[in-house]
Amino acid sequence: SGEVLLLDRESGKQRGRWDLGHRIRSQPVVDHGWIYAGTEDGRFIALDTGDRSLTCWPMWGGGAERNG
Repeated sequence: SGEVLLLDRESGKQRGRWDLGHRIRSQPVVDHGWIYAGTEDGRFIALDTGDRSLTCWPMWGGGAERNG
């Protein structure tokens, strides 16, 4: 759908939402408060969440087991 959602790890409540206006091609990368996403039409979008503690997915590919 082109939306990126930021969910609270403990409660599952939505903490943020961004509509990129373009369909996302693969899972976004999260590193030091930035969310990076590639879109189906070739765009590369960087979102600054303002929360530098958000670092749990610093690379593309793989499974969720790396989140710890």
